Amino acid sequence: MSGDAPRWTWPRIVRLAAFTALTIAVLDALLAPVERRLEARLLDGALRNAPGIAAADGSRRMIFSTPEPARREAVGIAGSSITYGAGVSDDETVPACVAAAMRRSGDLRPVFNMSQAGGGPRDALPVATALGTHPLRMLLVEFQGHNFASGQTHPPDEIGDDELPMLLAGNAAQERMLDAARMTPSFQRRVEGALAEVATRSWRAYRIRGHLWIDDQFQPMHVAWTLRRGAAAAGILPRRFQGQSTNIGKLPWRLAYRDGQVPSAVQRITLTGSEVDEEAYRSLTLLARLARSASVPLVFYESPVNLPFQRAFHFMSEEDIARLQAFRATLIARMRADGMEVLDAPDLPDDAYLDRSHLTPSGARAMAEHLHRYLSAALPPLRHRP
Repeated sequence: MSGDAPRWTWPRIVRLAAFTALTIAVLDALLAPVERRLEARLLDGALRNAPGIAAADGSRRMIFSTPEPARREAVGIAGSSITYGAGVSDDETVPACVAAAMRRSGDLRPVFNMSQAGGGPRDALPVATALGTHPLRMLLVEFQGHNFASGQTHPPDEIGDDELPMLLAGNAAQERMLDAARMTPSFQRRVEGALAEVATRSWRAYRIRGHLWIDDQFQPMHVAWTLRRGAAAAGILPRRFQGQSTNIGKLPWRLAYRDGQVPSAVQRITLTGSEVDEEAYRSLTLLARLARSASVPLVFYESPVNLPFQRAFHFMSEEDIARLQAFRATLIARMRADGMEVLDAPDLPDDAYLDRSHLTPSGARAMAEHLHRYLSAALPPLRHRP
């Protein structure tokens, strides 16, 4: 019987390779409309990085693929899942709402959503580095004060495939800063980055891979969450919190947590110490120095905390809240003393929150108005699309 099996001859291998290459090319061409839709949302804050820690495919596209006249006039907004827009759609995020507020006032300045799910100021370091050779008009970076308290553990930094080109795009002064901070990518990572660059330039499916998953809120590895979201959206499960991971109806927290349901302990805000964590604070000073070397104005803005949520579920006592407020004031005073521009968190209404800090669509609009007021005073309006 083995004699009847097809033989692997060179002509057969060549035909199979040609057919495979043609199939990949056709499938890649079919994704062109998907990529065009992504690019159409880029300048209005409605394109996000793919979900996942260290995912920065959107930021990379904004910095390296946007035409220079538009990029130089753009405002970049970087932050955590709060600014990224966890739980809301692309056009309901804080950056998208900032862009919408600017458009209503006649300002056509581009706005980039450079936030990352699970990110923070440290994740803005590659962005600030790339600005050394690809500057923006201004960079806004979100922070939450309690994340800079002493006593915290710091997981190893991850450098994603799309963050690596940004770290390698800095100017000479920035390269020295990264060397001093021991953030210079290794030779192995540079080789990996060069291979990824070839794939990015030549393969559309690779460029937009994070936006091909059916649920833009989670990664494929979290397929159970996606199935639960779909079941809740279809009415099979209640349209409210399911397993603490998602708010299907984008409900304010008092409606989402009802009928005796209690949020998990992950929603608790704990102030681990009363002093500023020096390792965490160094990321702020390095970010400020990188932006200064790029001649790009940097503004830190504090995202608010849902204190009524902490009180309602007895996560924090009044004494805990007082300690938190005192630490916030100390941190912000130090940042300003070190020459950093800082916007205090605004007071948001009760229904602005999905949980302890993530925002409902109305909360995102309120936060965006806060940032828009600052931008209107700091930058002249741009009356034409560059």
